[in-house]
Amino acid sequence: MRDDLTRTIDDLLRRRDEGRVPPFTRVVIETSGLADPAPILQTLMTDAQIAARIVLGGVAATVDAVHGVRTLGREAVSAKQVAVADRLVLTKSDLVGSAPLDLRERLRALNASAPVLDAHHGRIDPKSLFDAGPYDPLAKSFDAQSWLGEGTAHSHDHGIETYAILRDAPIHAVTLALLLETLAEHCGADLLRLKGIVSIAESPDRPAVIHGVQHVFHPPAWLARWPSDDRRSRIVVISRGIPRGFIEALIDALDGEVAEVSGSR
Repeated sequence: MRDDLTRTIDDLLRRRDEGRVPPFTRVVIETSGLADPAPILQTLMTDAQIAARIVLGGVAATVDAVHGVRTLGREAVSAKQVAVADRLVLTKSDLVGSAPLDLRERLRALNASAPVLDAHHGRIDPKSLFDAGPYDPLAKSFDAQSWLGEGTAHSHDHGIETYAILRDAPIHAVTLALLLETLAEHCGADLLRLKGIVSIAESPDRPAVIHGVQHVFHPPAWLARWPSDDRRSRIVVISRGIPRGFIEALIDALDGEVAEVSGSR
């Protein structure tokens, strides 16, 4: 399927370049309800030809307000879809008046940073979906708190857990590169999503914004300034079976090794 997706997008772009289809500025990929979104995202982010011309705008997942709680408890891929999404859209809420509170709480526990939108009789403002980019680190209105989620809740749907790592002390730039490389190589299958704003020792006034899905990470982006007075590093992790203590210990170990090597020069 990933090969088919690559060929289809390449063909669309070629026909657009040749004027055989009207110019378009957006491609929407609609998957089946049982699709794992991670391999599709990896294809879009790692295929050289596609990544050179198309940037990921975001992931939206629909959640059935009537059957959502039962489905999340039964289907592991449903919990993964919610965890990876940038926007969550509640459907059929008109049938129940409003989505049950336990469903909303469950969604927030799985993904605290994704806004939950209500579709009314199947209708929703397209702008609320198509501005669902993972982040725009260069925008003046970049809201780290909103992007990371206001605090973090915990969920154990099919072993999926969400937690935040906070660090007062800055880390070295090399440490960040090694951390992302190590997580992608050794933990990628269980690292559903990672996003954060990180204080870098060599650049204390310009934090790095990081974002990854499983084995693939966007290159860190640099903000012109801190978006608030809070200059702590904040990394939100959505994973399956990766303990918070492991990542915290990994950061400490890598940063200690980098500092030791730098000091010995």
